[in-house]
Amino acid sequence: GNTFSTEKLFEIKEIVGTENGSSSSNDLIIVPNPSDGNFKIFTNQTFDFIKLISGTGKANLNYAVPESKWIELKGIPPGIYFVKAYKQGKQVAVTKLVVME
Repeated sequence: GNTFSTEKLFEIKEIVGTENGSSSSNDLIIVPNPSDGNFKIFTNQTFDFIKLISGTGKANLNYAVPESKWIELKGIPPGIYFVKAYKQGKQVAVTKLVVME
């Protein structure tokens, strides 16, 4: 006879957004992207800090955002990161950042 087994292939930790085909009010744009770790954040809203999460989920760093919105991440390893913006403890925007050497 046939035997079946169930395996847990993945686990959803956090839903960061859904696409609805229109430009939302919480866009977060990073320039330049790809970046060497230095970049400027463009957004149409204010936020308190950003959280940088590596594509593997290992690095999880918080950065205060200066008024200039210019971020300098010296010595950050190349890779894909998620940049999440927070206001009053709530995530308000997210985007992807590619860091090159």
